[in-house]
Parts: sequence; structure tokens; C-alpha cells
Amino acid sequence: KKLHTVTTQQPQSMDGYRSSPNLENDAKAKQNSSTSPINSARPPNKQSDSFKTVVAPSLFIVHLAIITAQVSFGGGSVIGSLGMPDTNPVLFAFIREGTAGPLLCILAYIIDQKLPNCRQHWFLFLKPGLALFINQLTFIVGLKLSSSILASSWQPSQGILAVVFGWCLGVETHIDIFKIMGILIGTAGALFMIIYGDQSGDASSLTVWNTIGGSVMFFLNCSATVLYLIFAKPALTIYPSSTVTGYCYIVATALMSISALVVASSHTLLHFLCNDCNGAWQVPTVTIYALLYWVLMQSLLSYLLMTWANKYADPSVNLAYTVLQPLTAEIASGLLLLFKVVPNCASLAPDADKACLYGASWADLGSIGIAIGLYFVIYSDRKKRAEDKLREMQEHMVNAEHDLNNNNSYVHQIE
Repeated sequence: KKLHTVTTQQPQSMDGYRSSPNLENDAKAKQNSSTSPINSARPPNKQSDSFKTVVAPSLFIVHLAIITAQVSFGGGSVIGSLGMPDTNPVLFAFIREGTAGPLLCILAYIIDQKLPNCRQHWFLFLKPGLALFINQLTFIVGLKLSSSILASSWQPSQGILAVVFGWCLGVETHIDIFKIMGILIGTAGALFMIIYGDQSGDASSLTVWNTIGGSVMFFLNCSATVLYLIFAKPALTIYPSSTVTGYCYIVATALMSISALVVASSHTLLHFLCNDCNGAWQVPTVTIYALLYWVLMQSLLSYLLMTWANKYADPSVNLAYTVLQPLTAEIASGLLLLFKVVPNCASLAPDADKACLYGASWADLGSIGIAIGLYFVIYSDRKKRAEDKLREMQEHMVNAEHDLNNNNSYVHQIE
């Protein structure tokens, strides 16, 4: 009789076994299972919960999103240099963020179909929004104090700053020799392209104070970009990346509107930031095209992709690809010169007041260092993913063995 009872028992679900050999009494057995002394003494089964894992996108998709974002940023440096004459840079940033912020929020609602709980989680958007504002403002001020060459020279340092800040704040959990080598080699290649590719002579005309002041601003700019990704991590555990990006832009827009009003009300500040402006609120026609690119490509596309990739990659991996910005700028300049959209600066008179670009040079060999550096970064990230997957499989095996022992103990109690 005991043998018959054991052999006719069949698994009811992942949570347990039927307590009655008679199939007609299943409903009654289920009803009484909660009050059964055996079930009440049975340890909880967590097998189903242990297998509920969030499937991360492939390594190729994550890195492709980061590459697309940085390529868009690189193209923006060329568009910005051609489309911002006689324009208040703070007004430019305010229009950009004031347009992109609501568009990102609308896009986030279309994608997510829900609004964030601002009463309870407002602080999650405050710190990354503040970092986003500092990032935009200090870049503009630094660009006016120094030159575009100094600005470009600082951008590849974001990967190094991400490792330092991430390690200090406990965000960077995977730092190995391949990641460090990749960031250093890629940064060296980018600096080679920027410094030795300077054909304009802007960097040589800077004073010591211009260089120091610009470097301080660009250090704050790069640090704010790193902190944006780090501070956005907690919000990304609750809300999708589109919602986080949109509401961080709203915070940055509010702060930038205050800055625009302060600059417009002070003739000294306006002259300091834009001595060739016709007015604090004047926007030339050519600037509108630059704004369209910066809003659609940089704010909507680049920041959405960069914030989304921040869920699955460390900030150092995300920002290691900033070395692609000078390379993208060189390629974009070459295409514009090839199709004769803009003239080559080398073919114009030195005193010519016309927008132009420089062509290719030996400095473009720095792209070899960029490619080698990014290979090491990708290899490091791939190595980390393999280790995480192995650790997760081991945890699942331990949980499955523990649940099996619990179920066997439960069967013996029934017997």
C-alpha cells in the first residue's frame, strides 16, 4: 500500500507534489494544503524565483549603441563649428535642452506608457540632471575661454575619469589590465589626432590663463559626463532609460533657463561669452540647422542610446568610446570637403571670413591607436560577461540542488 501511494503521486507544479493518491480529491487537497501541518512545516520553495533572470542584450548590440552615440557626438562638433556664428552659446544650449527635454518625455511616455512617481523619486532625477546641466554649461564656457582643439583634447579623458570616479564611488566592479590598456592606448591615439592635426593655429595663440581656465572648464565638463552616468544608475533600476533621460533633461532645462536669463541681463557676461553676438536672444538662420542636428541626433539619439547602454555596461566602457569623436570629426570633414559642401581652409586667404574645414593629414594615423584601444576595451567587457554568466549558472545550480533537497524532504514527510 505504501509503494502504491508513492508511485501514484505526480508532480502538481514546481512548488510541490500532490498529497493524495486519489485524483478525485485533488481540489480538496489543494483547498486543505494551506492548513496542512506538513505544508506549514515545509520550507518555502524558491526554485521558480531563482530562475527569473533579466536577459541582457548581446554584447554587439550594447557596443553598437555606444558607438552610434559617440559617432553622433563627433559629427556634432563639425556641425556646431559651422552653425554657431554670432550666437549666444548659453541661448543655444537653452533652446537645445528646452526642445529636447519635452520631446524626450513624450517619447518616454509613448514607449513606457506610464509616468514616473515624481513625489517619491524626484531625487533620482535631480543629481543626474544637475550633472547634465554642468556638462553643457562648462563646455560652452570652456570653448569661449580657449579653443576647440583644447576642448577635443579633453574629451577622450572621460574613460580614465570614469574608472577613477567609478572605483571611488563603488560603481566600477570590474577593472582589469585589458580595460586600462585599452583606455590609455585609445586616448593616446585620439590625442595624437587632435594635437598633431591642428592646422588652424588656434591652440598656439592661447595665453597661459586661457589654457588654464579652459582646462578647468573641460575637466568639469568631462567629470560631469561621468557623474551623469554614475548618478543615473539608481534611477535605471526603477525606470526605463527613456524616462530617465527625458526627466534629467527637464532638470537641466530649468537650470539652463536661469543661466540664460542671467547672461542676457548682464552685458559683461554676454560680451565675455560672445563678443560677436548681435544680441542675447538673436538666432541666425544657419544656427537653426545646427540646432536641429543637436536636438535630434545628439540629445534624442545619442543620450538615449548612451543612457540605455549604461544599464548593461560600466561607465568606463561607455565613455571609452569617446575616442571615436575626433575620428568621426575627421571623416565628416573629409566627406564635406569631398562633396564641396564647404571649402578647404588651406585654399582660402588667411584673412578670409568664411566657414571652412581642413582636410586629412598624417595625424589621422592616430586612428590605429584608437582601434587597438577599443579592441582591448571590448575584450575586457566580453571577458566580464563570460565571468558573470558562469557565476550566474553556478548560483542557479546551487539553488536548484537546494530546492531538490527540500522537495525530497517533503516527499519523505508525506511517506
